[in-house]
Amino acid sequence: MKYFLYLLCTSTFFLSCGSKKHAQSETRINDDRINLESSLIRYERIILSHNSDSLLSIMDPAYKKEQHDNMLQGRTTQFLNEFFCGQDAKSNTFKCLNYKKIKSLKLIKKERKENGYRVYYQVNSKKYSVTADWFIKIKDNKIIGLVGAVG
Repeated sequence: MKYFLYLLCTSTFFLSCGSKKHAQSETRINDDRINLESSLIRYERIILSHNSDSLLSIMDPAYKKEQHDNMLQGRTTQFLNEFFCGQDAKSNTFKCLNYKKIKSLKLIKKERKENGYRVYYQVNSKKYSVTADWFIKIKDNKIIGLVGAVG
């Protein structure tokens, strides 16, 4: 009987620890989603402001350093225009938009990944409409910034 009670108490203890960990994990994901929604709204406003300094401020610092500072040697206009590249909806060709001519953007889809979210946007200028995809990097339950194409 003592052995049965010991097993029952031990099992209950371990089961409660596992559910607590699951609940904490679920809370972190929910917190990410809340931060993600408000961050996406903020990012959209910044993109539509056409302010290069503000746009650079929402980029992942490591991505910005590698691509903007090192690879493109600080050529901000080129970096930002290349950030808004994707498949053109009408011609099905690859196009890059002039970031200063973006008129609107619409979130198409978001996918949870191990260390962030992949987001897909329809980005529109007067002439073109491209589907761009970016990665929103999350570390320690905090959004670090946007990451675009590399290379």
